[in-house]
Parts: sequence; C-alpha cells; structure tokens
Amino acid sequence: MNVTYQGIYNQIKLAVEDANELFNSPIFYELIEKHPGFSCSEKKPIEIADLIRNSTLKIQVKLYKPRWKWSKVLGYFVKSHPNTIFLNIRKIYRETNSITNTIIHECIHALDYNENSNIIEFGHNCGYFDNTAPYEIGNIAESIVNGSDFEQTGMLDVLDTVIEDRIF
Repeated sequence: MNVTYQGIYNQIKLAVEDANELFNSPIFYELIEKHPGFSCSEKKPIEIADLIRNSTLKIQVKLYKPRWKWSKVLGYFVKSHPNTIFLNIRKIYRETNSITNTIIHECIHALDYNENSNIIEFGHNCGYFDNTAPYEIGNIAESIVNGSDFEQTGMLDVLDTVIEDRIF
C-alpha cells in the first residue's frame, strides 16, 4: 500500500511519510498479527496484516472542509472514490502521530472496500467502534510513531514480545 499527498501542509506530508514507513515496517505487521482479534470481523489479525502487507493499493490524501464547522469527523473514505481518503482541514492542527492514525484508519477502510466491495469484512459496520480493525490498527500505528503510548494502549507486552523475538 502506498499513500500520497500533493498539498501544502507539512504536518500531513510528515504523517503520510510515517504511514508509508509503517507499511514497510515488519514490526507494524507483527503487532497487528499479535492482536487478540478484531470486533466486527471474522478475519483473523494475521489475515488482515497479510492483506495490508501484500496490497498494491495507491491511495491519495485530499482535504475537505465540512459544512458544519464543529464536526468531529477527522477523515473519511467513500466508495465512490476508492483510491482517495479525505481529511477534515479543520482537524489537521494536531499531533502528526494522530494524523498518521487517521490516515492508517482510513486506508484500512479503503483496503477493505478494494478487497471485496460487496461486503465490509473488517470495518466497523456492527454499530460500535471499539476494538475494530480500523481503530486498533490506527492506534498501533500511532503508538509506533509516538513511541510512548504502548503502556496506555495495552500493547506494551505485545511490543516487548515482538522486540524479544527480533533480538533472540
């Protein structure tokens, strides 16, 4: 998977660079594979990690301005633009790692749609968002980029295991 952005905002450029580095990072995939399982999906984490790892999808980031200026939406993916993710321009003034999280989250939606456009297989179409693949994988990405949130996300033990496996 590859993400591009042709705009002027440096924070988004950096977040796109981080996302592309993650898509080439073995640790990113190992952390996804070691996840205990995603809600709203029958696919195993290892299957989703393999789909991401083997994807040739090229995704472009574009900005949009919501009509309602207090919208809490950070970004979205829509089926009518299967190779584009949209970021809310009113929500780009935040930490780069948070923007990376949103980009990865929306890329997971794009991948899900592009793998099988007839059914959502690992999104959050079940009525809630907790522990779904887009949110959890986005959180894993943000934790890697941030480097300090593993304890808060509950992924510290998993990270320690991945690092031990790589050292020994």
